[in-house]
Amino acid sequence: MSQLNISAADLSQHASQLKNMEAEVNSIFSQIRSKMNHVQSIWSSPAASRLMSEFQELYPVFESYVQTIENHANYMSQTAIAYEENEALMENSFHA
Repeated sequence: MSQLNISAADLSQHASQLKNMEAEVNSIFSQIRSKMNHVQSIWSSPAASRLMSEFQELYPVFESYVQTIENHANYMSQTAIAYEENEALMENSFHA
């Protein structure tokens, strides 16, 4: 049987990495939005309108991806904190 060992430090480290990824993904999505707005400013046609309409419909999906990454990172951080607190309580109870 396999074993999985995860420490609070591991969780904190991975939560931090996820936060960095979240910022990176958010930046990429912002750049895409900026470029789409630029395209809209220089291209006026029914096809351009349809492209922008579809992009506007999809943008909330992009935002939900960023939110999911943030939620996951927060969960990992909170789990690491809870793990550290539980370890401290157990350690203190053994020495009492």
